[in-house]
Amino acid sequence: MGATEAALLDKLPAGSPVIEKTCFSCMQSEAFREQIAATHCKQVILVGMETHICILQTAIALVAENYSVHVVEDAVSSRSKSNQYNALQRMRHAGVVISNVESVLFEWLGDASHPQFKTLAKLIV
Repeated sequence: MGATEAALLDKLPAGSPVIEKTCFSCMQSEAFREQIAATHCKQVILVGMETHICILQTAIALVAENYSVHVVEDAVSSRSKSNQYNALQRMRHAGVVISNVESVLFEWLGDASHPQFKTLAKLIV
């Protein structure tokens, strides 16, 4: 719903597809469905805006299609904290794993000997 932030686009590999988002659930976009299927991944980590609308609808649709869905609680937002809280509870009851940035980062690293450990550890405040 609007252009992708230039700072994010700059981080993508050259030639990465950018999918215009007009539907609330990403799973209603055929282009998104094709891209996610092409990865052959069955685990999805969601972050972004409007927890109670876009994140919620996308998460529930992904769970319905047997994806393991993780929502990063401190990397999603809503204009109203009560709407965000309600959405997180709904997703949890629907089988979505609610996590946080620090947990996700360190699960990806797996070990303090990982080459990126010190760099990422400095970012955690």
